[in-house]
Amino acid sequence: MQAEMASVKVAESHNVSILLDDPPTAHNEFKSMMFGLRECCIFTALTWNPIIYLNLINEFWRSANVKKGEDGSVIIEAFVKGCKVVITEQFIMDILRMDDKSTYPTDINLGLVEKYLKKMGYKGVFPPTLKMLLPPYWRFLAHVFVNCISGRKGGSDEISSRNTQAIVALAAGIDFNFSKFILEEMTTNASKKSKDQFLLYPRFIQIFINKQYPEMVKTGEILDMKAFGPNTVSLIKQNQKGKIIFQGMYPFVKFGKFAELTDSSESHGSSEQMS
Repeated sequence: MQAEMASVKVAESHNVSILLDDPPTAHNEFKSMMFGLRECCIFTALTWNPIIYLNLINEFWRSANVKKGEDGSVIIEAFVKGCKVVITEQFIMDILRMDDKSTYPTDINLGLVEKYLKKMGYKGVFPPTLKMLLPPYWRFLAHVFVNCISGRKGGSDEISSRNTQAIVALAAGIDFNFSKFILEEMTTNASKKSKDQFLLYPRFIQIFINKQYPEMVKTGEILDMKAFGPNTVSLIKQNQKGKIIFQGMYPFVKFGKFAELTDSSESHGSSEQMS
């Protein structure tokens, strides 16, 4: 379902946040997944959950324009309550604390993607990528990325090649410019006719507005976005009738930041969070 405000649509399962607590004991195999997400470069982008004011996000997208900087870089400018909001790749990188670089790509070799999908235990033929053909462990990562970070509205089992590349890069630790990825998604939305736009990245846009104008008086309708919680893993393992549907044609491997936990990795993670 979609709600609508003025002429810009709101997708309910888009740009949600996630609580990265350890999963219930019954799903302890996902503990390493939660650990990896807490340690990865998109941690802040996944977990930051501000109060979102629909009228401000609507104003942003209704006035957003794509421009070129003097150095040729992409800039998105919009006006919210008469204040100019400027979004650049570097701004996204700084505010969302992405550990990427402007020289990193936003696409990777498709042969490499296919290699890592097989390592994940994907039992389909790429392309396309279907979430239901991933084992639950990696399906959870795909689900989180698509619904929290990607520019897709949600509602489809098929994952685009662009999103698949980003998911594989995250899983395998391959250099990838997630900041530019987000800016490119924003550029695409800003370039659409108003009737085709939707309220892309409401959570991120609110964060950006708050950072640029911390004293701005914020009132109006609040977007109620429920964060994913640890119990989400139980839903990933089931179909609508509550039966586990993935049997597995190939063995899957936990790797990268999402590898099986050891005593040393857990102690390292604990010390990092305390510092």
